[in-house]
Amino acid sequence: MLSLTIYVTDMDAALVAYGVLTERLDAAGATPPATLVGVSRLAIPSMLVEITVTTGR
Repeated sequence: MLSLTIYVTDMDAALVAYGVLTERLDAAGATPPATLVGVSRLAIPSMLVEITVTTGR
């Protein structure tokens, strides 16, 4: 099982672009469950998005 956690600093922009991400995953035959989390900032100030992928059996 694969799951994604996506951390974003701009939720509005992420929601606009989220369709592109899901289309690309669908085209690759990958439709993992995903959680989109809005945060005020990430560890590196210039970073806007962080994606964590978790796998398990």
